[in-house]
Amino acid sequence: MQILSNLKNNCDLFTKSFGRVIVIRPSVLRIENFLKMTEAPVLPPEKTPSWVSMWHQSMVSDEPMLTRNAPRNLVLKGSFKWGPETPAVLHDLNLEVSRGSLIAVVGAVGSGKSTLMQAILGELYPVDESVAHISRPEVIAYCSQIPHIAEGTLRDNIIFGQEPDEDRYKAAIHAASLENDLKMFPAGDRVPIGSRGVALSGGQRARISMARAAYHLGAETRWINDR
Repeated sequence: MQILSNLKNNCDLFTKSFGRVIVIRPSVLRIENFLKMTEAPVLPPEKTPSWVSMWHQSMVSDEPMLTRNAPRNLVLKGSFKWGPETPAVLHDLNLEVSRGSLIAVVGAVGSGKSTLMQAILGELYPVDESVAHISRPEVIAYCSQIPHIAEGTLRDNIIFGQEPDEDRYKAAIHAASLENDLKMFPAGDRVPIGSRGVALSGGQRARISMARAAYHLGAETRWINDR
């Protein structure tokens, strides 16, 4: 009877564990597929390819004056594809954006607007490295179409683990038009958000993501001060 009792407990444990394995298997497969994906071609700073040039956004005081004041424009040239063995998705680009300018990319669904942004970020491969060229800041603030909201307070999602800077924080809140939203929340910027917090609208999630990008300490402070 003792042996049968031990066997019963082990069988119960096995069946429960087997059920949990079935539940987590899809998530494990997604993680495995993600880790096996080909890395993006642009991996600053040590692995930056020859066809990519990056420049510091901060005006470092010990830089030569001519270098510090030199105009640096965002440049994207060439054709690009998603992977080494995939066909080209962007053809014969020749884009140059002046530093400090505000532009909008307009087009129909599926016309390549998001793909163009991915190419600027360095997520796409060039079709011909001898022709392709990307010149961009070393730090780029990018807000995806699906904003990432982490567990925690609204303030935590904006500061996002960086050093607190109240002046910069208030400027980021103002730049993202979050002030009216904070008045609606019972605890202001201390309100918990995420899956266990208050429900946010799509616009509120987007504004939090934009405030996080504006607050990023690696970005130019002049962007916030000028606007």
